[in-house]
Amino acid sequence: MNDKIYALWLNLIKDVPMSTLYDLVDFFGSPEDVYYASEADLAENGLMDESTLRKFLSHKEIDMDSYIKSLEESNIETVTVLDDNYPANLSEVLHPPFALHYKGICGKDSFKNSLAIVGSRKATVNGLRNTFEMASEISSCGISIISGLANGIDTKAHEGALKGGGITAAVLGCGVDRCYPPENRSLYHEILDSGGGIFSEYRLGAPPLPLHFPRRNRIISGMALGVLVAEAAPKSGSLITAKFAMEQGREVYAFPGDINNRNSKGTNSMIKDGAKLVLQTMDIIEDIFPMMEFKSAENRNREKNLSQDEKILFDLIEKGYNTPDMLISKSGLTPAETGYFLTKMEIKRMISKDRSIYHIL
Repeated sequence: MNDKIYALWLNLIKDVPMSTLYDLVDFFGSPEDVYYASEADLAENGLMDESTLRKFLSHKEIDMDSYIKSLEESNIETVTVLDDNYPANLSEVLHPPFALHYKGICGKDSFKNSLAIVGSRKATVNGLRNTFEMASEISSCGISIISGLANGIDTKAHEGALKGGGITAAVLGCGVDRCYPPENRSLYHEILDSGGGIFSEYRLGAPPLPLHFPRRNRIISGMALGVLVAEAAPKSGSLITAKFAMEQGREVYAFPGDINNRNSKGTNSMIKDGAKLVLQTMDIIEDIFPMMEFKSAENRNREKNLSQDEKILFDLIEKGYNTPDMLISKSGLTPAETGYFLTKMEIKRMISKDRSIYHIL
């Protein structure tokens, strides 16, 4: 197994605290070294009690070859914390997932300039409308939208992003090969067809268990520059996302609401405790804009020298389609044409290649 597979193996361990797994990597040196550590060495370092150690050791029985084969057969991609295309924002948080399974795009900077929007599944009509309009306007400004594909606010966040012409990412609390809720299957495919991504840290086929969603929420906030809570009851899961966002150093925003409406009690309380009140799109744009990373004038000028076909490939690489197979599939060019234009862009020092993965210079 290579390093990436050992990181994926660690990611499949969900009954040992993430902090403990990272402590083990720090102690032994790498995911591979953790895998090959003896029971005596694992017990001696004192990082796990007897019960946790027994759970950990049971995972050494996982047949990784079979699991990798199932991923390949399902056309599911995987990115690990060891990979160059691991989402940049998420890589900065404490104890990010060792791996993410995904469909669609996953470049290092694909969702660098992004806002997470979350809220109640049983949202009010006003909440749904405000979320859709906000997501659409923010998306049209070049800011990606991250959410969780749930009914209610999440659904309107994704739909608004698509309406605004931008890309959106859905982070699931089940396997990435499953659509939950099932009634959002068409939206699931629209996200992919529009150039977005579907992500999950859970194993292939994992069901949408209630305990998965709080853990999933830290990824939603971690992938974004900030989190907007559109509506939330006092004990809503959206407030968990907001809590993660604050711990991760992200900006937290909230829509104010009717003091007599249960779905507004959570957001009103957030504002009282310091979340930034949002009344219009510019309240977020003006706040996030300074944090966003844009192409330099030099890069924009260099792009003017690209042919039409080179520009197609360049834009695809920028969106995270960075392997030859992805570029051939998405560009409509032949393998020979793709190789020719990629080589030309390497000569022009517009892109570089590292182990068959292309990067923008």
